[in-house]
Amino acid sequence: MRNLTLILCIIALAGAVSSGVMFFIIGNTKQELHHRWQNTEAQLGATETRLASAQNENEELSNQVRVLDTNLASNKRDLTGLRLEAEQMQQTLDLVEEARVSAVSAREAALTDLTAATENLAELRAQLAQSVSPEEVARYQQTITDLEARIGPMERRLAQKKPIDARRGTQ
Repeated sequence: MRNLTLILCIIALAGAVSSGVMFFIIGNTKQELHHRWQNTEAQLGATETRLASAQNENEELSNQVRVLDTNLASNKRDLTGLRLEAEQMQQTLDLVEEARVSAVSAREAALTDLTAATENLAELRAQLAQSVSPEEVARYQQTITDLEARIGPMERRLAQKKPIDARRGTQ
């Protein structure tokens, strides 16, 4: 029995040693798990902070996207207006070019007519110079001078007669 008690004491002692070892192992594991848990909580807090920051950034980016969309729509309207103005200017330019071409054609036609008229005038002068002699021209000029000299006294007499006629008509 003594052996049995000794065996039971050894078993109890072995159990106590193993319990002590297990206590230290569990204690170390518990401390490791506690540190891991604290690290995980710190990481969770950092992750939540980053998530909140990311959400704020996302909200800011969404606001910027809305502003950019508004600006884009405004720029599209402006661009459409500028395109319409450019088309109108092109049409105006086309009309001005047509008018310029027409004016150039009219100018060329006028120059052609002027050249023809100048040539015709030169021919008429040549014909006139051949048809009237210098003596006749001098005689015509003398006649014109004589007639102008007669017209002057007649106009003065008429001017004097009109006031007299005007007085007679009023009496």
